[in-house]
Amino acid sequence: MQPQNQILMADIIASCQQILLQNQQQNSQLIGLIEKLSEIDRLQEDKMASIASTKELSPPIVEPKSLSTRLKINRLVRDYATAHNITFRDTWRLLYTEFRDRYHINLRIRARNNGKLKPLDICEQLGMIEELYAVASNLFASRLPVAS
Repeated sequence: MQPQNQILMADIIASCQQILLQNQQQNSQLIGLIEKLSEIDRLQEDKMASIASTKELSPPIVEPKSLSTRLKINRLVRDYATAHNITFRDTWRLLYTEFRDRYHINLRIRARNNGKLKPLDICEQLGMIEELYAVASNLFASRLPVAS
């Protein structure tokens, strides 16, 4: 074999070894990426399992607190005023006027004489909040649009 052929063969062998080394490095990088992908898949499965378990929550151990009568009255007044495009002030006045006519107690004047309290506060002090709720229900509940 001639010296030129030997040098050429040595270059070819060196090139092949370099290509082999690069292939091994790429293979090790690919193996690392595959391991990371499998870890990501495992984490996603764990996350999906935890989400599924939150959908299967146990029922609450306590009953929710019922709404106060004051809040029920307030809702009736707001809903009625909104549905009929009336100011809240006028709706409250209508309610207090109807209460005055039925029970002969003027909550607005009593509140004005007290100075600090609202008519609804006076009604609560008098222990007549349920009666006011009955009047509000009678006035407003039947005239509200039915929710679908």
